[in-house]
Amino acid sequence: MTDTGSLNLTSTPITVPLDLPSSAFDNVDFSNPNAITIDEAGTYLILITMSGRSISASSTTSVSLGLAINGTAQVDTMQAQEFSSAELNTFMVSNIISLAAGAQLSLLISSDPETLFSTPQLGQSGSIVVLRID
Repeated sequence: MTDTGSLNLTSTPITVPLDLPSSAFDNVDFSNPNAITIDEAGTYLILITMSGRSISASSTTSVSLGLAINGTAQVDTMQAQEFSSAELNTFMVSNIISLAAGAQLSLLISSDPETLFSTPQLGQSGSIVVLRID
C-alpha cells in the first residue's frame, strides 16, 4: 500500500513508493520499501488499485500505471487513463501470474505530458494485493 501524497510524472516511468506494508501476509517479504518480494514460487492473483488526480497545465493528460516484475514493466498489467485537470480517477488492474521465488513486484507510473499526480489526502491511495492460488 502507499500513502504517497503526490508524484511528479513524466514519460519515463517511476516506481510508486509502497510504504504501508500489510499486517496480514504469508509468502511475501516487505523489506524493500518499494516492492513486494515473493518468498515461494507459484501462481498468484495480483490486484492493483490506485486513485489520484492529474494537476497539469494541459487540458488532458494520459497517465499509465502497471505492475513491474524485477523492475520490468508487464504489458498485460498496464492501464492508461485520460485525466482532465483535477479529475479524480481510479486505476483497477488484475491478472493471474506465475512468479518465481525472489520475484520483486512494484508499481510503475508515467504520464504524457508531464503532470503532478496527486493522491487523496486521507487513507491509502494505492495497493498491490497478492494472493497465492497454486
